[in-house]
Amino acid sequence: KYANAGLFVVAEWINPTGRSGHVVVILPGEARYNKRLKKDMPQTMDTGENKRKYQNNYIDDSFGKNKIPHVVFYYYKN
Repeated sequence: KYANAGLFVVAEWINPTGRSGHVVVILPGEARYNKRLKKDMPQTMDTGENKRKYQNNYIDDSFGKNKIPHVVFYYYKN
Protein backbone atom coordinates (compact mmCIF):
# COMPACT_ATOMS: atom_id res chain seq x y z
CA LYS A 1 0.00 0.00 0.00
CA TYR A 2 2.73 2.50 0.94
CA ALA A 3 5.01 1.60 -1.96
CA ASN A 4 2.08 1.97 -4.35
CA ALA A 5 1.47 5.43 -2.87
CA GLY A 6 5.01 6.46 -3.87
CA LEU A 7 6.73 6.08 -0.49
CA PHE A 8 10.12 4.39 -0.07
CA VAL A 9 9.51 1.11 1.81
CA VAL A 10 11.99 -1.43 3.16
CA ALA A 11 11.47 -4.69 5.02
CA GLU A 12 14.01 -6.16 7.42
CA TRP A 13 14.60 -9.31 9.39
CA ILE A 14 17.02 -9.29 12.33
CA ASN A 15 18.86 -12.56 12.73
CA PRO A 16 18.40 -13.69 16.36
CA THR A 17 21.83 -15.38 16.31
CA GLY A 18 23.55 -12.02 15.85
CA ARG A 19 24.77 -12.97 12.39
CA SER A 20 23.77 -11.08 9.26
CA GLY A 21 20.07 -10.34 8.84
CA HIS A 22 18.40 -9.26 5.62
CA VAL A 23 16.89 -6.10 4.11
CA VAL A 24 14.88 -5.69 0.89
CA VAL A 25 13.19 -2.79 -0.88
CA ILE A 26 9.44 -3.17 -1.43
CA LEU A 27 8.43 -2.37 -5.00
CA PRO A 28 5.17 -0.82 -6.15
CA GLY A 29 2.87 -3.12 -8.08
CA GLU A 30 0.45 -5.96 -7.64
CA ALA A 31 1.02 -8.36 -4.75
CA ARG A 32 0.94 -12.16 -5.08
CA TYR A 33 -1.34 -14.07 -2.69
CA ASN A 34 0.36 -16.82 -0.67
CA LYS A 35 -2.24 -19.50 0.14
CA ARG A 36 -0.14 -21.14 2.86
CA LEU A 37 0.43 -17.89 4.76
CA LYS A 38 -2.97 -16.45 3.77
CA LYS A 39 -1.42 -13.05 2.99
CA ASP A 40 -0.56 -10.87 0.03
CA MET A 41 3.17 -10.81 -0.67
CA PRO A 42 4.56 -7.60 -2.18
CA GLN A 43 7.24 -7.68 -4.85
CA THR A 44 10.79 -6.94 -3.67
CA MET A 45 14.15 -5.81 -4.95
CA ASP A 46 16.50 -8.27 -3.31
CA THR A 47 20.27 -8.26 -3.66
CA GLY A 48 20.91 -11.15 -1.28
CA GLU A 49 22.97 -14.21 -2.14
CA ASN A 50 21.54 -16.02 -5.19
CA LYS A 51 18.62 -13.56 -5.37
CA ARG A 52 19.96 -11.25 -8.10
CA LYS A 53 19.11 -13.75 -10.85
CA TYR A 54 15.34 -13.53 -10.26
CA GLN A 55 13.33 -10.77 -11.89
CA ASN A 56 10.09 -11.35 -10.01
CA ASN A 57 10.98 -11.71 -6.35
CA TYR A 58 8.27 -11.48 -3.74
CA ILE A 59 8.75 -11.07 -0.01
CA ASP A 60 8.14 -14.76 0.71
CA ASP A 61 10.93 -15.56 -1.80
CA SER A 62 13.25 -13.08 -0.10
CA PHE A 63 12.74 -14.22 3.49
CA GLY A 64 11.08 -17.64 3.47
CA LYS A 65 7.98 -18.74 5.36
CA ASN A 66 9.65 -19.13 8.77
CA LYS A 67 11.01 -15.56 8.76
CA ILE A 68 7.90 -13.79 7.41
CA PRO A 69 6.24 -13.44 10.85
CA HIS A 70 9.36 -11.62 12.10
CA VAL A 71 9.80 -9.22 9.17
CA VAL A 72 9.33 -5.54 10.02
CA PHE A 73 8.40 -2.84 7.49
CA TYR A 74 9.58 0.76 7.48
CA TYR A 75 8.66 3.60 5.15
CA TYR A 76 10.07 7.04 4.53
CA LYS A 77 7.64 9.91 4.17
CA ASN A 78 9.12 13.26 3.29
